[in-house]
Amino acid sequence: MHQIQISKKTAPTQLSKPQIQKVSSIPTYGSLSSVIQRAQSNNLSTEEWLQLDSAIGTRATQEIRAGKKTDWRPEFRSISKQLPEASGFLGNSIQTQETKSTSEVVPHNYAFNTVQRIGSDTEVATQADKTPLVKDRLNVVGEDHIESGREIRRRCEKSYTAQYSGSSSYWLEHEFRVRGKTFSEKVRSRFHGSDKRPTADPFKLRFLQKMVLIEQYGIPNLLGSFEIINRAKQIGESERKTLTEELTKYFDALIEDMTGDIYASLRWLEQLSQGKDGFELSQEDKTKFLEYKPNLDNIKNQYIMAMITLFIKAENNLPEYFNEFIIHEEKKFFKKNKPKNKLHIEARNNVDNAREIVQRLEVTTKAIIDSLKSQLKIENPLDFTAEKIIEMRSISMHEAAKNRWEKKGVWKIGDFHVEDIKKLFPSDIKYNLVTREEFNKHFYTKYPMFVPNK
Repeated sequence: MHQIQISKKTAPTQLSKPQIQKVSSIPTYGSLSSVIQRAQSNNLSTEEWLQLDSAIGTRATQEIRAGKKTDWRPEFRSISKQLPEASGFLGNSIQTQETKSTSEVVPHNYAFNTVQRIGSDTEVATQADKTPLVKDRLNVVGEDHIESGREIRRRCEKSYTAQYSGSSSYWLEHEFRVRGKTFSEKVRSRFHGSDKRPTADPFKLRFLQKMVLIEQYGIPNLLGSFEIINRAKQIGESERKTLTEELTKYFDALIEDMTGDIYASLRWLEQLSQGKDGFELSQEDKTKFLEYKPNLDNIKNQYIMAMITLFIKAENNLPEYFNEFIIHEEKKFFKKNKPKNKLHIEARNNVDNAREIVQRLEVTTKAIIDSLKSQLKIENPLDFTAEKIIEMRSISMHEAAKNRWEKKGVWKIGDFHVEDIKKLFPSDIKYNLVTREEFNKHFYTKYPMFVPNK
């Protein structure tokens, strides 16, 4: 699935244009059934079993191995036809792409296309066996967090980097730690505490960025989606392609980005409460951040309610040829969000008050941001944009990597941070800086199962 890089996001009316396939045509699962028939006869290689696991999930794959499952077809019904009592959504999950199982993280089209490739004769063209990684110093490597965050992909990356970097050390973006004196006074005084080994990617900046992204992009994207759907009845057949493209951009931004922003923030607070994150924070700061948890839970619930009402409005307002498209988007959304039944009921009873739901979401988000402004002593409004916060994180990452450049291993960070560092510090990089594209080019020659379809 195409991903819009956060640092490249623009206003809702000028969203970056994703690569759009024929949205209104949802693929069938004939090739998947044939693969499963081969699996039942144990005619799949180890690599193919891994790909099948990636496509349909570990539980389903195990059932096939045990002979308990003879076919596989995703089951999903339009939301307007689901009864809250039978929806099957239980509890609230704070998992994000990094912690979910493979079957929860793999996008629908990617899983389907992965299965299509199993057993095909297509091979990646042989390239010179030259990795961009080095063995004599730290490798800082860009990634798309969703692409690399799938469990099976992450395992393969660790195996690959251990081989080509000469070290088993592998850090996710928030895991790399350094000594406090590493940072310049400006960075240390604002975002790091007295901890002797703070995280290189400051907790304060990460959390602040997510809240600002929700306010700066998530909420406008929600409002833009409702606006398009409300005027859909007046759109003629000639505008079908344009409407499809607009809706695809909005749904991608909401289901991938806004969902990720909310659940990542919740996960960080959970890890903070367990002493697994925010090492550099003072006890006073930790207490303040944990106080945001109830408001963040409200943001999550208000967002889910807004999306449910959005889907119901879409089914009621969009022409019939959009039915499969909407069901497809609902399926993606509910893979990542598992609301309690009461949220379904409340949303269905407030379909005509969708704007009020979004306004409550906006007020709750602004309350957290206003508190953060005071807590972090950020007075310049120009420092309070998502792009500026991302840049501040990039500076912190560079200073950390520069200090520990002799540390062997691989530190994976967002590719937009790599681009920031190349732009801000073109002649001051002692460590090995690798873009996502450079990494993937050689990684794909060793793990062709991950090559995306063109």
